[in-house]
Amino acid sequence: MNSRPNGMSQHRTRSIKYVEAQAAGMQTYDAIYLRVSTDHQTIEQQEQQLNMMCRMYDVDPESSTTLRFEDHAKSANKPKFHSMRSRPEGEKLWKLIELGCIKRLIVLKLDRLYRNGVSGVVEVTDMIQKHGVQVIAVMGGGVVDVSTADGFFSFWSTMGKAQAECMATSERVKNKQTYQLSVGRAIGGKAFGWTHEKVMDGGDGIVHPVYEQQAVIAWAIARNEGRFQESWNGLAKVLNRKGVVGAEGRPGTWRSQSLKKSCTSVRQQHFGPDLRPRNVKHPILGTVRIGGSSSVTADCWEMREEVQV
Repeated sequence: MNSRPNGMSQHRTRSIKYVEAQAAGMQTYDAIYLRVSTDHQTIEQQEQQLNMMCRMYDVDPESSTTLRFEDHAKSANKPKFHSMRSRPEGEKLWKLIELGCIKRLIVLKLDRLYRNGVSGVVEVTDMIQKHGVQVIAVMGGGVVDVSTADGFFSFWSTMGKAQAECMATSERVKNKQTYQLSVGRAIGGKAFGWTHEKVMDGGDGIVHPVYEQQAVIAWAIARNEGRFQESWNGLAKVLNRKGVVGAEGRPGTWRSQSLKKSCTSVRQQHFGPDLRPRNVKHPILGTVRIGGSSSVTADCWEMREEVQV
């Protein structure tokens, strides 16, 4: 099965247009749906198992009556991608389901469709009962049956387990980050205003402030939360106009979201006054005085009068 970055092969893209045009004639199709959560995963990892299931149910993956949908780097852990209909290729598939043009839908696991247990049960049940789609899960026992009490309970349990796994993964990540912060170690990628030493095993290291960048952060927070009450968008424009080097390492690259993120990041809010410089002279912004509180508030970030904006 050949895959393309944008989802389906060319002949299958044409097939979808044909399906929409011929919806009144009730021509029906089989559909294969694949989703990978990150750029490091590949569709090919799911294809072998899907091909085996297709053969069991007499479905030809390469047939013109079999449509293929692929969503790349769409993690169901993100709320905006919980539903199949919120993903680009999933939305196309759902449109054809509503037209009554899909008779069978084959997926690797049910959590490829939905990750939220409640909405997943409701929408998949609607897909089966209202639109007459036969949902086949490779790693879910085959055909999903919600017509009996036992079948519905089994389906609910499967979707609930998927959501529980998602929550457990999130908790493990948060616990690890909390621990790393408590011992003064960096979390995540490179954060504007901070650098860190690499430890021997190649993991995250001890955090250190970058003085000039801390001055930019202090200046921006004072202007945003102090007596000036300027917007992040306005402050980004000022920094670009003055030629202040941004988070990307060159001037003229400030945006409102990147500036706000730099000023309100978890790392910025956590580390206390023992790590921060007191007075920093920025080559463009002038001298910026940083207060002693460990939280990011208007009261703990102040500027000297000689700083002119």
